[in-house]
Amino acid sequence: MQRTEPPQTSLPLEADQRVGQRLKIRLPVALLILSATGVAGAALILWSTPWGVGIVHDSLFYFSAAENLAFGRGLFWAGGGGELKPLVHFPPL
Repeated sequence: MQRTEPPQTSLPLEADQRVGQRLKIRLPVALLILSATGVAGAALILWSTPWGVGIVHDSLFYFSAAENLAFGRGLFWAGGGGELKPLVHFPPL
């Protein structure tokens, strides 16, 4: 039987170990940067919308009327007790 030598790698073993060391260092740094970016983005959103996302009384009428229109019930909003009332006080622009 002939002895075959192991295949030669493109990099010496020491270079492979250095690449592995760099990856071990870079992964936590990358995760830290991504986490910090996410936290900063969330903080920016919370800071820029201190009173919420801006849904007010008129928006609820529009949402209700849009839902009714999508289900084929016409341009009506749900009043008290589930009664459907036509959307005439807040006309769409």
